[in-house]
This record gives sequence, structure tokens and C-alpha cells, in this order.
Amino acid sequence: MQSSITPFQTRPAISYQRFSRAEQAYGTSEERQGTNTLEYCKKMGFHLLDVFFDRGVSGFKGRHRRKGRLADLIATARQGKMKPGTALIVENLDRLSRETVNIALQQFLELINEHKFEIHTLSDGRIYNSTNLDLGNLVISIVSMGRAHDESSNKSKRIAFSWKSIRNSGIASSKPGKKPMGKHPSWLEWTEGKWNIREDRASVIR
Repeated sequence: MQSSITPFQTRPAISYQRFSRAEQAYGTSEERQGTNTLEYCKKMGFHLLDVFFDRGVSGFKGRHRRKGRLADLIATARQGKMKPGTALIVENLDRLSRETVNIALQQFLELINEHKFEIHTLSDGRIYNSTNLDLGNLVISIVSMGRAHDESSNKSKRIAFSWKSIRNSGIASSKPGKKPMGKHPSWLEWTEGKWNIREDRASVIR
């Protein structure tokens, strides 16, 4: 007898994915998050409805939450377009936020309590929803959020201190003929003492 169940009758799921630095677009972050999400959906029998991806957007100061694809995800939920109980799949809780714990926790609870998402974290296999968010799970989530913020905060301080030291030293940021320090467009590369265009990347920008 042929089953009458269609793919849209399976458990709905969406994925939120993010990486912080533009150069990660040429790494494995996007492929890893995408592949692991698809494998998880297959394992759990989820129907993946959509993927919200913030590329090159840091979660440290909340730009992804205000103007990024995470903002789109939240707006969609607020409009009532997400079925209650929809699985929200993320690699880690730090993909959702690296802001201070009070802000990250507020967003986390809004997703669960107001929008009725069930948050699945791929890295540790944890599931957070409105019925299982006991003291133990809440403490684990807070510790994860605190660690993510501290990592980003310490990195930001190290970078700021490094640049301040360079400025205060009065020494040029690089030796003659050496690659200039600081950020540069990803479609440029320093070879033979000068900037050269990487056509494979420049063509994408064009």
C-alpha cells in the first residue's frame, strides 16, 4: 500500500548558518555547516524548509541580529510564518550570538518561548525547547553563550592592542617590499612585491 505521507508532512526544520570573516568564504565553514545540516535532517527525518546564512558577519556586536539574515529569520517568525515546533538547526549556540550573555540569552529564550522553535545544536547533539529547558539545560546554554562572548571579546582586545602598539611605535607597518599589514580585499594578493588581482575572485565581485 502506497503511503499517503508527503515530504511536507514530515517535521519542518530551518537552518541558521554564519561565519564571521569574509575570507572564510574560501574555506570549509560553509560546506561543513551545510553538509552537517543536511545529514542531520536526513537522520532525524526533518524536511528542511529554508537556510538563513550570514556570510562574513560577526555575531559579536549583533549586526546579524539587526540587519542580517538572522533578522530576516526572526521577522519571519514574528509574522507567524513558522509552524510551532519547527526545528531550528545551528552548528553551535555561538552561531546565533556572541554578544553578552544577557542579550544572547534574551534572544535564545525569545526563539524558544515566543516563536516556539526547538533549537538543535549539531556540535554537541543538544535539543532545547520550551518543555525541556530545565535548570541543567539552561545553565549549559548560558555557559556556552558566556564562553562564546569571552572568546570574541578577548580576540577583539588583542587585535586592538596590537594595532595600538604599531601606531605608538612610529614604525612603518611593513618593511619596504614586504606585504603591507592590515586588511585588504580578498580579490588581491601580494606577490613579487606588489598587489596583483586574483581573477578567480575578482570575477565574482564583477
